[in-house]
This record gives sequence, C-alpha cells and structure tokens, in this order.
Amino acid sequence: MDIEKIQVKDNIRKDLGDLRELVASIKEIGIIEPLIIDQDCTLIAGHRRLAAAKAAGLKTVPTVVHDGGGFEVAMAENLQRKELTPIEEAEAYAEHVKKKGSVEVLARCLGKKPEYVERRLDLLKAEPEVQKALVAGKIQLGHAVILSHMGQPAQLKELKHIMGEKLSVASFADNMKERWNETSLHLEDARFDKANCEGCPHNGGQQAILAETGANLKGVCLNPDCFKIKTREFVKAETEKLEAKGMTVLSQDKMEKIERDPDYSDRKRPVRLGEYSRELKDVLDNHRLEKEPELFAVGFNLEHGKLERRIYCMNMAKLRARPESAGPEKSEKQLELSRGEKLDRRLDEFAHTLLVETSQELLRADTMEPQLDKPVKVLVLYELWKKAGESAEKIIEEEAKGIYPDKCCLGAATLKKLYALPEKTLDRIIARTASAWLGQRDMPELVLIAPSLGFEAKKHFALSEEFLELHTIDQLKKLAKELDVDVEGENSKGKLISVLLAAKTKGKVPKSVAKALEGKHENID
Repeated sequence: MDIEKIQVKDNIRKDLGDLRELVASIKEIGIIEPLIIDQDCTLIAGHRRLAAAKAAGLKTVPTVVHDGGGFEVAMAENLQRKELTPIEEAEAYAEHVKKKGSVEVLARCLGKKPEYVERRLDLLKAEPEVQKALVAGKIQLGHAVILSHMGQPAQLKELKHIMGEKLSVASFADNMKERWNETSLHLEDARFDKANCEGCPHNGGQQAILAETGANLKGVCLNPDCFKIKTREFVKAETEKLEAKGMTVLSQDKMEKIERDPDYSDRKRPVRLGEYSRELKDVLDNHRLEKEPELFAVGFNLEHGKLERRIYCMNMAKLRARPESAGPEKSEKQLELSRGEKLDRRLDEFAHTLLVETSQELLRADTMEPQLDKPVKVLVLYELWKKAGESAEKIIEEEAKGIYPDKCCLGAATLKKLYALPEKTLDRIIARTASAWLGQRDMPELVLIAPSLGFEAKKHFALSEEFLELHTIDQLKKLAKELDVDVEGENSKGKLISVLLAAKTKGKVPKSVAKALEGKHENID
C-alpha cells in the first residue's frame, strides 16, 4: 500500500524509541511483518515500522486489513512484544475501559486477572514524578503501585525516601506496614457513618498490594485527612443536637484553657468529670445528662485517632448536693452534722477527685517519658490488667481487638499478643489502665501514690468555684483571712467567691486542703 495513504491516529505507545537500527534493517531487507490497518486505512499496529519505513525512504509498505477490534489488536501486539512501559499499558487499559466500560471484559481479552488490570490502572493515580521515576527505571513497579495509594504530599515524600535509601519493594512494603500500624486510625473507633469506607482504596484492607499486610491493616484508614474531615462533620452534627437540648458544647480551645491553665478563673468555669470518677459514674447511671442538660457541658477531643467525649459540670456544688427530701432518716443525720463535719466530708470527696484526676493527667501516654523497654512495659501492663479487672479488659478490647476474646485466664499466649502490639498502642493501654486502676483506689492509697507521679499540692491545687462552693459564708471569710485576701464589707457568698477567685493565691494551699490531701482534717468551722 502507498505509505502516504495510511492514516495515523491514536497510538498506545507514546515513545517510539530509537529507530536507527530498525531503519537500517528495513533499508537492507525491507519490512518482513506487514502493518495492520482497518478498512479506512487507519493504522492499528506497526507504528514503529511505519515511522522507520518513512525514514528509510520507502514509498509502499506491506499491510493486512483487520475488520474489527483494532484497539484490542494494537494492545495485544504491543503487550506480546513487551514494548509498552507500565504507564503506557495503564493508559491503554484506561482508554479501553472508558470505551467498553468493563475491567473484566478487558482482562478476559488479555488473558489476565482483573486484579492485574486494576493494579495497572492504579498507576494513573500516581503523581507525574512517580510515573517518570518508574519509566526511567529509578523505582520498580511495586514501589509505584504502593505509592499510588497515597496522597500527593506522601507520594513525593516517600519517592525521595525510596530513591535515597535504595529500598527494595519488600523493604518499602515492610516499612510502610510498620508506620501505618504505628499511626493507624481504626475505623472501628470512628463515630461517623462508615458506609462508604468498606470499598474505599484508603481502607487498609484494600492493600492487597502488600500481601499479608493488607489483612493486618483491615479496618485501618490510611487517609487521615478524610478521617478528620468526616469526624469534624460528625462533631458539628452532634453539637447542633446537644445545643438544641439546652446543653453547652465547649470548643477545643476552651477545653485546653480549662485543663491546662491553672490561672484560668472564669466565674463560670466548668469542671471536667474524670473518665473513671465517682461523679461521672453517678451522672451516667442516673441519666442526669438528659434530665439536667443545663448543669453540664460537653466537649469533643480527637486524640490518637479516637474521638473522646468529655463531660464537664457547670456547678459542682449542685452536682454533689444531696436532696433534703431524700428521706427522714437521711435528713436527721444531716441535721446532726456540724458545719465543720459537713465541710470535712466535702473536702474528702474534693481531695479524692483532685488526686485521681491530677494523677490520671500525669499518666497520659503523650506526657510520659519513654523510660521503659518494651518487655518491661508488657509485664507492667500484665500486672495492671490483673489488678484493674473488668476496666482493663474493656480498655484493651477497645485498643487492641482480639487480645482477650474468650475471657480465659491470662497466660503465655496473652503475653505474646501484648508484645506484638506497636509500642505506642502499648503506651496508651498502660496509661488508660493505670488511670482506671487509680480511680478505684481509696484515699490512703492515693496519698502514697500521687506524689510519686509528680503531684504537688502547691502546683496542682488552685482556688476554683467548685472548691469555694463547698464553704459557708463564715468559712469563706476565715479562708480569705488565712490566704491574706481582703474581703472587708462582703457578706454574700457570690461576692466572696468572686473576690477570692480574682485574688493572687497561686501556690497557696489552705490548711484544710493540705490536711484533706493527707487524709486528715483541719476544722475551720
């Protein structure tokens, strides 16, 4: 056929490569294998031969007419010759799927599994820099497939890591597995609707490219940005529901200010109820959130991939108050108590809560220094588990599914499972289990334990509305005198509390509090 009559439209191959040897061969012996064209003289296969023939000065070339399936023929020829780059192959597959609409049909035509085609299509999700590195031979196909499942910034960062460290595909896969496990966001911890997460490519279970790692990452979200966006949307919806019921919802900034600034003396300062405190248990057991929404505030905190709902009380005195009509026997006993005895009882509860909540804060996983080796941490957790009982079981079940599925006795198999956990997970479990155990301790034990954790009365105690509300007017005046605060002329409880909160009393610990923290009492009645 006249070479000028052949039309060239689409070509699967983007780079025809070096044609010099082919041109020399055609000049010497001609074209042995005919070019394939369709009935409209459009070239289907043989683009390199046609280009080389033109360069060799040929006027005619041998051709064969194919009456259908030109795209598949061109692809098959190139694949059989192993001349396509993985990116060209992926683009060809994408074009076919766009026209025919089925990965399965294409796979059947090529004699390959659908998974093979899907992995090639994944390469088109890779950043241009990754694709260029693959074509240039700077990284391997396995590297590119794994990278294609990451976000844009992560792809470029890991590409540099692979080339800089000259990592094999296996080494890179193991490295990613370890890091994903360490920083994983578990979908089971998510509070938002997870209907669309099952088939999401960022669901760790979809990482069949990492062989057995895919199974280990099942239910793990590998797209933290998406996870956080959906969590924020959930928090927004929950906030609207709670506010509609009359409950205050605290911002992240407000929560941090309340919990980290000892000088924060807002007159309406909410007090956080500790995760394992007696007050929180009473609130939840008696459904007081639903019955008295105006008494509480709620805040949402996302930490270590878990959305934590924190509950605060707007008026601790009201929360702890016992109804006077609770029964004639109880009322009579209350009448028998002197004002000093009542304060002693209240200070007992206050001191217990202060020691528990401060100790729990000091035990948070992200504030502890990594001083223990992993085997020691496992043994510490093992002993804590035995002491904390059901509270520990619940925490470990939340943090590490499958560790204790049959509620059998603790043994060597359990120790092995604990040792296999990522170290950060182990730290979180130890911190939470220790907090649960602390919440179960009586005052004499807390008096011994808290100082060893770093508790100091002068550092961790501060005058608060919660504390001052425990006192009568006369007791507040005596407290003011002890702390050298001028309350001359003030006779209402509210005014006395306001003056005391505004005064500079940081580092001063009333004798009554010091005694209560020692398990003794200093009667100021």
